[in-house]
Amino acid sequence: MRREIIEFGLVEWDPGERRIVREGRWLVRPRESVVGTYCTALTGITHDEARAQGRPLGEVVRTIAKAFGTLGKPSLAWGDDWEGIERECARVGAPNPFRREGFVNAGLVYGLMAGTETRPGLAAAAEALGVGRTGRAHSALDDARDALLVFEAMSAACGPSRGFSP
Repeated sequence: MRREIIEFGLVEWDPGERRIVREGRWLVRPRESVVGTYCTALTGITHDEARAQGRPLGEVVRTIAKAFGTLGKPSLAWGDDWEGIERECARVGAPNPFRREGFVNAGLVYGLMAGTETRPGLAAAAEALGVGRTGRAHSALDDARDALLVFEAMSAACGPSRGFSP
């Protein structure tokens, strides 16, 4: 069995207003894999749910690019998800909805700022910064919200009152 993307979660952030403007969640129908019990325990997504409610990856990434205009904006994830998205999109002949040069690995940035040798988990970073979690761990939309909150907390720590000015 191969690993496949089964869910995307996105939040759009307005940095001036410091708030989430909109968000979206999409299930992706697996082509070759079965969503196993481990994955279901981790994400809450069952194989039957992904098959019944998921859409083909190509359709989902085109929807994301069109609805969110992701190719013209920087993107943030907790980890280097761009590589996996690129690989899966290439496999099905679909365009990657995210620009590589605008893709920020917030986990790596946090690890560098915290002085750790390994990338801490999102939950540990949220706890260390006192921002808490917004929902279920490993839910794409909840993790997107949480990664944004952690990044925002890191940004605030470097903000104008700390001598940083963009």
